[in-house]
Amino acid sequence: MAPEPAVEICGLTKRLGRQVVAVDGLDLRVDTGQVMGLAGPNGAGKSVTLKILLGLVRPSAGTVRLFGEPVRPGASVLGRVGALVDGPGFVPHLSGRDNLRLAARTAGRPVDDADLEHAVAETGLGTAIDRHYRTYSHGMRYRLGLAQAMLGHPELLVLDEPTTGLDPAHILEIRRMIAGVAERGTTVLFSSHSMAEVEQVCTHVAVVRHGRCIASGPLSQVVGPAADLEAAYLDLVGGDRPVS
Repeated sequence: MAPEPAVEICGLTKRLGRQVVAVDGLDLRVDTGQVMGLAGPNGAGKSVTLKILLGLVRPSAGTVRLFGEPVRPGASVLGRVGALVDGPGFVPHLSGRDNLRLAARTAGRPVDDADLEHAVAETGLGTAIDRHYRTYSHGMRYRLGLAQAMLGHPELLVLDEPTTGLDPAHILEIRRMIAGVAERGTTVLFSSHSMAEVEQVCTHVAVVRHGRCIASGPLSQVVGPAADLEAAYLDLVGGDRPVS
């Protein structure tokens, strides 16, 4: 039998008050082993979708399943997921290592089972892991956030705009990290407003506009062989230009 998809979303809707529909009947499937980019302009509903996927926001309608199990706040299947949304948040006076230990305990995971050293190695923090968090640069803080997401060897990694605000050198490092994690079998789902960013990292893409998935599949099939991927992307989203 074929394995259950890592992510299966059907008819997902989220209303924010009477006037705003952030997600509008969205369907999305991410099979195990894929690196899926959730692409769309700012305000398309990407972040809300990821938060619902992680049990952080309750949907107004629709179903969300991870590895075949329904998602709800505190669902055990969420223990198979690592995530970084809304940016990293840590205790300034603690070292990076102690922040990771605290994060593992807060998640109810024994520190020995979290494999901190693996997470630190994956994100290239090196000896900085023993420095106080308040001394970290922006890029190092984001790396520590990624290390937290990698605790316990997650089967699915969910990232919201993973390269926003980073300098070019850090962007390349994040891309390499995602590629390395995927090569070792982790399924990855991340959002981006840039199709060029998706092209650098992803095997598949789902394009979201006004809360709906308007195209999904292997990257080459969705955008075609166009030399200018951003132009192809803009055609899909109807001219809603992403913020660069």
